[in-house]
Amino acid sequence: VAARAYLVAKAADPAVPVDVRWEAMRGVVPTGDEQPERPVYFEASDYDQIVAAVAFAAEFKLRAIVVGGRDAWLCAELLKKHHIPVIVNSVLLMPKRDDSAYDEVYQLPKKLHEAGVTFCLASGEETPHERNLPYAAAMAVAYGLDPVAALKAVTLWPAQILGVEASLGSIEVGKSATLI
Repeated sequence: VAARAYLVAKAADPAVPVDVRWEAMRGVVPTGDEQPERPVYFEASDYDQIVAAVAFAAEFKLRAIVVGGRDAWLCAELLKKHHIPVIVNSVLLMPKRDDSAYDEVYQLPKKLHEAGVTFCLASGEETPHERNLPYAAAMAVAYGLDPVAALKAVTLWPAQILGVEASLGSIEVGKSATLI
């Protein structure tokens, strides 16, 4: 609210003193009916966290991306309704609850895909684990995700979620690519 008020006031009167805290929100917080240029990333894995993130983003008209998303399948309709993509941190984890099915995390990508939620796969929170990304995609395929969707979940869909699909994410003329 304060960021929006500052940005509106600054647009109306350039003499308003610069506040770098609110200037940093430029492009994230809409000042009118326009869509924000940049997303806000919400680290949210539990159902309650995801629902709260969606409500917060909807209230302040933010372009949200959920990072983590372990329980995203439980609120898939809500995510789909608000067009909020999910960066699934890892499918190579243990089930969270004692009464969870052993394959709950492995099936998360399949469930999101079937529900029509935009998602991509990440290998976890630490850079050294990026080497495990192909295994995460393979595990998702082994537990029901379409192989083509799994490939897109580690190539094109992350680029689309991050807004860099014009230059990354698929092998096309004019795009950057590293083929290993």
